[in-house]
Amino acid sequence: REALNKTSGAHNAGVIDSLGWKRDLASIAPLTALLTDADPVIASAAASSLGRFGVREATAALISARDRVAPAVKATLLEALLRCADGLRKSGDSIGAVALYSSLTNVELPKPIRLAAWRGQVLTDPNSRATQIFAALAGTDPALRVTAQKVLREVQAPKVVAEGLSRWSSLDPEAQLAVLDAAMKSTEEQAKAISLAAESPAAMVRQAAWTAIAEANACSPSQIKALAKAATAGQPAEQEAARDALARLHGNTVWDTLRDLAMQEPILRPELLRAFGERREAGAEPLLLQYAAEPGPSRSAALEALRELAAP
Repeated sequence: REALNKTSGAHNAGVIDSLGWKRDLASIAPLTALLTDADPVIASAAASSLGRFGVREATAALISARDRVAPAVKATLLEALLRCADGLRKSGDSIGAVALYSSLTNVELPKPIRLAAWRGQVLTDPNSRATQIFAALAGTDPALRVTAQKVLREVQAPKVVAEGLSRWSSLDPEAQLAVLDAAMKSTEEQAKAISLAAESPAAMVRQAAWTAIAEANACSPSQIKALAKAATAGQPAEQEAARDALARLHGNTVWDTLRDLAMQEPILRPELLRAFGERREAGAEPLLLQYAAEPGPSRSAALEALRELAAP
């Protein structure tokens, strides 16, 4: 601290920086005075240093100087305020953190600052979290929509997921994918999210639903039938995801459901027979031999599956 008045230029900036890392509370006053120094390097160093203290006194000093610093210092001061807000959040001062984050979300501020501040505000305030996330997803700011999607995937909040599912039809495909991803981390909402995604008009969302069925090992007859339909008539990427899911599902009832569908649904049968081969279903051999002997589209699928079963 005593070295502040004994050095200048880059050397003084280094001293200022070290005071921030040491968090010497007695340095807050002299650092505050340097925020309006004529040398922007010194003023920026002071702002950055104060941002590391994480206490109200340093935060107040930065807020007070926010509209008085030189333009060349403004970006550094805003970054310092963002660090202060992060510090308040980590220390448990949620009210102070939310207020400071909110002051940094003005649309006129640099995009990285306002997006980081919005994220911090949403993570800090659970009461307004869902409202803020879905307002952003419905908004016209592309960068904020992407940030909201990331936060939605990150928070692991059942209430937010439930809100997303209730708004499902109003969400765009990218937002629906974010809700689905978040729901997959909560067993409470998995089934509903997968069901909604499987019925989405957007192919990318349906494809994600087929993958989600495999990850959740969702083995209900209706979901297995939906997979077979997608494998049969979906778009190429959907077909690949559905076929992969049919091969990966496991459980005591899966084989029974697949076998029954293959016998009852001629249109779906070729894909189901191929799935038997991918799954190496030993019990499928009699059925495969039956369809391999019959003319029609199922014959080639049955032969292909038999070759898979015979492979070492």
